[in-house]
Amino acid sequence: MHTGPLRALVMDSKGKYVYTGGYDKKLFKWNFQTGESKLLTRHNHLITSLAISNDSRYLISGSADYSIRLFDLETEELVQTYLGHTDDVEFATFTSDDKYIISTSNQHDGRVLVWDVNSGKIMVEFTEHKSSVKSVWTFGNKVFSSDNDGNVYVWNIETGRVIDNLGPYDCDIDIVNGRVEEQIIYLGLDNGSVDVYDANSHEFIRTIRAHDIGIKCIKLSPSGKLILTAAYDHKVKIWNKDFELIATLPAYMYQWEVGFAFTPDEKYVVGCTFGNKYCVWDLEKNELIEEGMKNCTPSINDIAVSGQGDVATASDDGVFRINGEELGAINGVLNNAVGISPDGNLAVWGDHQGEIHIIERATKELVKTIPLDSGPINSIVFDKYTHSFYVGSYGGMIYKVNINMLEVEKKFKANDGAIKGMVIEEDIIVSGSSGGQVHVFDKHNLNKPPVSLVGSSFIINDVAFSKKLNLIATVSRDKVVRIYNANSYTLEGIHNLHNYSIKTLSFNSEGVLFAGDYWGYVSIWDIQNHTKDLIKVASNGISFMDSYKDQVIAGSYDGGVYTISSTKEVTEKFRLFDQEKDLQTI
Repeated sequence: MHTGPLRALVMDSKGKYVYTGGYDKKLFKWNFQTGESKLLTRHNHLITSLAISNDSRYLISGSADYSIRLFDLETEELVQTYLGHTDDVEFATFTSDDKYIISTSNQHDGRVLVWDVNSGKIMVEFTEHKSSVKSVWTFGNKVFSSDNDGNVYVWNIETGRVIDNLGPYDCDIDIVNGRVEEQIIYLGLDNGSVDVYDANSHEFIRTIRAHDIGIKCIKLSPSGKLILTAAYDHKVKIWNKDFELIATLPAYMYQWEVGFAFTPDEKYVVGCTFGNKYCVWDLEKNELIEEGMKNCTPSINDIAVSGQGDVATASDDGVFRINGEELGAINGVLNNAVGISPDGNLAVWGDHQGEIHIIERATKELVKTIPLDSGPINSIVFDKYTHSFYVGSYGGMIYKVNINMLEVEKKFKANDGAIKGMVIEEDIIVSGSSGGQVHVFDKHNLNKPPVSLVGSSFIINDVAFSKKLNLIATVSRDKVVRIYNANSYTLEGIHNLHNYSIKTLSFNSEGVLFAGDYWGYVSIWDIQNHTKDLIKVASNGISFMDSYKDQVIAGSYDGGVYTISSTKEVTEKFRLFDQEKDLQTI
């Protein structure tokens, strides 16, 4: 069983086995009939992509450890490891003749590499993309590759020469797929639309308004008669080949809309989840098959610390907890974000389907659930000045939720990309986004254009503020920590101690800046005394950090919550589960 979300999934051509790769670094082989699983390998970091060769001989797994591994499906042995990327492998697939593997990478690398399967040699290095490359599709000797800047480059697989660009669009394009026989390519847009093009002439054909937001998967059935689309509106839809809607599949609370497969007879669909195992839908009955489903592990996605040091956690299993104690759960949907009041009695959790849940700690009762309208909830911050919670969403919106009235008091579009981090102070609101923007708003006049902090063009993962030093800090996928003067907004300093993408940061009360990355390392920057250190804290990534007096408290995807001092002392405060132990014993 997995001990973290399933990020990638494929089924063999006979429908006998399902292969899954997860955030727990593990690759499993499952018997589709019996549900029995076998661990094939562990990467050094999360698995992002899986593909089976067209002759059904090989399986490849791409990983955030920058590698691609090739397995013989008959012997289940590792045949070869492909090393060449310098950031997370985002997507990997075989060409139609199985001679080559094409792989893409995140923004710090941003290349598309064409590998000779047998020799492992890089045959072509495509370098036109300037952001994370999300997906590729091949059509003859042409490659279509999409990125977070809205480009879909068309290029020659043998020479790397650019032929065309179907973009640039004004949004991310997470998935491209197509029909070779009908010479059609589909683009899955972050605004919820599917755009259709002629794969030969590159002429635009039509737009299908398929979802409300964020298309993450377009999957064609083996016969080509059915098309599956899945998006961050928490919907999975089945269409005919003319894109006429056949069905919307029943929602599964743990579904993750990033990976799906049809069975060869097209009677069932299997999908990625935030749980221990894939989920299954019966297409003929339009039913979710619940038998054998497993719950999620409480891998921690976010934390919030009260003025008394109470720690609220948001986790994959959708359970509301403070200091590890369960307060309950509403719908079981994964929670991405949490905020807590200074007295620790009121907390708000935000989930993957775009709802926030206000809980009173003393009674453990739900005060109210408020559905929002712009995708998954990514960030929640309590505003002590107005006794409100600010909520940031995948759709780039920020909502002010009035706790007294229990309703959204105001909302505004803060960023083009998903909100990844927020600072709420007396006079300013700072937002960082997946679009690489850091905006500083006048809290009292939101109609006034925000100030944009000049720095990284990469995904901004978090922002922080020190009142003592009057500094704003940011971290991003470029592995750099930046600090800015909060009055002039000028860059005051940087450090690049981290070797991996940085997920979160927080100042303690003394102005010492802590930053945690996706590999479990934390940097400690004493700005006043001009010292910097890097320490290992967790066995998996640091998901979020919040300050408590002169310490910082860090939550990790490994299930632990840690207290870190400026003198590099680390203490495990509590643990929701032990992912590393499970990795060693499975």
